[in-house]
Amino acid sequence: ALKASFEGTPDNGRLTLDGTARSLRIGNPAADRILAGNTTLSARIGLRNGAIEVDQASLANPQASLSVNGQLEGAVRRLAIDARLANLGLILPDLQGPLTLTGSASQDASGYAADLSYTGPAGISGTVKGTVAQSLSRANLVLSGVGQATLTNLFISPRALDGQVRYDLTLNGPLRLSSVAGRVTLSSGRFSDPDLGASLEGIEALAQLQGGQARVSATAQLSTGGLIRVDGPVGLEPPFSGRLSITLDRLRLIDPELYEVILGGALTVDGP
Repeated sequence: ALKASFEGTPDNGRLTLDGTARSLRIGNPAADRILAGNTTLSARIGLRNGAIEVDQASLANPQASLSVNGQLEGAVRRLAIDARLANLGLILPDLQGPLTLTGSASQDASGYAADLSYTGPAGISGTVKGTVAQSLSRANLVLSGVGQATLTNLFISPRALDGQVRYDLTLNGPLRLSSVAGRVTLSSGRFSDPDLGASLEGIEALAQLQGGQARVSATAQLSTGGLIRVDGPVGLEPPFSGRLSITLDRLRLIDPELYEVILGGALTVDGP
């Protein structure tokens, strides 16, 4: 049930929204779990000279909540932002506990400025600070924090990656990966694939990002014995071209009923 009203013109007007819903579903299992139960929506949004100005907006259900409150101070509109996911485990079963986002943002004729921080289970924390252009086409942001590689399992399942991730990044320019610079590290990582007879453990990896590329340096131990090292750049956008050097140091590959091999060598991957 949704009630909406609009007064004015697309350049200068006011939109009001109020609604309720029960057991919303969009076909994505994780999203459907978050949307379960009764949901309420409320928003008061203004349009001034074609720009969106949020006076108040809220969305809440038993699993998640979001509130944004705006206040005009001279020519600057300031926003207080508060969001909470009751249990990150609804999305990632390995990470049980609440995820919260708090902070402030401001809006003027040039665009938006943000100062946000988030915290979650397993030591997840981080900050986002900087500015975004009014057109949302460019940004100058600083992003830093600590996370868990488990977050990537949403995209690589049934393969799985674990370990602590630290990142210190800047996004300066158009909103694309080529504008991102900085470093990301993975420590004490583990990668498993059901189709492989072994896992990679003790992964220590560093990625230096610049100009749409990530220069990777990583080492990992094979669970059955031996070491793998990978070095070189790889593109962050299609076709993901790379020039990787791979060193295999006494890898022990084994099938208990068929073979045991100790493998060493040097490989290169040059291209997409």
